[in-house]
Amino acid sequence: AAMREQKGGDFELHITGVDELIATHDSIVFEACNTSFQMHLQLEPEDAVDQYNWAQLIAGPVLAATANSPLLFGKELWSETRIALFQQSIDVRNSSTLLREQHPRVTFGTRWLRQDVSEVLREDVVRFDLLLSAELDARTSMQVLDEGGIPALEALSLHNGTVYRWNRLCYGTGGDAPHIRIECRYVPSGPTILDEMANMALWTGLMCGMRDEHRLLWAKMPFRQAKANFFRAALSGPETKLNWFGRLWDTRELLERELLPLAEEGLRNVGTDRSDIRHYLGVIRQRLSTHTGSQWLTHAARALKQGYQKDITLRRATALMHTNAATGTPVGEWDPAHPDQLTGHELKLERVYQVMSTDLFTVRPEDLVDLAQRIMEWRAVHHVPVEDHRGALVGMVVMEDLTRELGSGDGPSERTVKEVMRTVLTIMGPNDAISDMPADFGPSGCIPVVHEGRLVGIVSKVDLERLGG
Repeated sequence: AAMREQKGGDFELHITGVDELIATHDSIVFEACNTSFQMHLQLEPEDAVDQYNWAQLIAGPVLAATANSPLLFGKELWSETRIALFQQSIDVRNSSTLLREQHPRVTFGTRWLRQDVSEVLREDVVRFDLLLSAELDARTSMQVLDEGGIPALEALSLHNGTVYRWNRLCYGTGGDAPHIRIECRYVPSGPTILDEMANMALWTGLMCGMRDEHRLLWAKMPFRQAKANFFRAALSGPETKLNWFGRLWDTRELLERELLPLAEEGLRNVGTDRSDIRHYLGVIRQRLSTHTGSQWLTHAARALKQGYQKDITLRRATALMHTNAATGTPVGEWDPAHPDQLTGHELKLERVYQVMSTDLFTVRPEDLVDLAQRIMEWRAVHHVPVEDHRGALVGMVVMEDLTRELGSGDGPSERTVKEVMRTVLTIMGPNDAISDMPADFGPSGCIPVVHEGRLVGIVSKVDLERLGG
């Protein structure tokens, strides 16, 4: 509620990939689509600045190797769509900020750290309004120190928890000692536990493998190169190119030649068993030679479509993913998805939305009949829904009616759709039961699906019969 009040309206999504997703909602419910595999690492105070900067630099290649979220609501978007989704789902900015520089609460950051970690904490206090408040210890931090205690910095921690940096610095206390830790928040979960452990080995190894040459990054490369790497990786995964200290690398080559050996070195530095290093980093190497989770799922959604509607395709892909994940085999070893791998039990269809087509071609009442006729001929269908400028269904043009009304005349007709459309229609809602559909679909061979007065889909007799309905 506090975020919506600050935004002054609904939250909006507009994510463009192979497909395009545009949606609005009056709450931050879209954020619930995000599931990450967070990794935390405590930092030595004297190394914290350099280690945080290093974490920012490796974020791009690590994200490319771990991407696993290419689809949202059936739309093929980014290789790691969570990155765009999380920022937009809780973005409290609005169009009135166009002329004023304002930053999203979900952020990669704007610059390297130079002196100490308080730089990023101060920036968050300065840039972002308070969203939450709580009853706090009345004593100041200095009073707690004077009394021999360890300050909890509750106000800072509470505010820090409402600023969602992909690499977030946090202050904490544990075991009667304060610490600074970094939270790596951009890595996705899944698709198997072994994949998650391998991702952790890669990131932890790189963090622990930072060399002296990786210090003082602010003097060696622009911050925007690291930021650009991150978003290129989110968009295209390992299929992109990344800038690494002035050289443009193929992402797979960068990981295999530079970063995986460095991760191996880092894991050895902290005493990790050599067999574990080979095992977990081997999962990453295998993934780079075949496919990431994102690449596998993208291929699956395409290969399993076979003319089915979106919901059915997603059910098939999800069922196959679940079957593969249950074996514990990492995603890099999964066979590419193929219809022959399906059992047929995936199509447990009960609701209309599961079988309706949402890729619709419509006309307006004032359009000429010739347009409706051409659409039906070009799309090889016997019907065209008619909707008004608000998207409300107002009728249906049926080929049988056009043939009867217009005959076989070759000349263009001046008649409008409104004159020939049917206005008495059988309609259903997206959540209605498929079993409640009428046996007779009528001359149009279809049933419009309407939600809150708007046309949202079409169920055709042909599609239903192909599914065994």
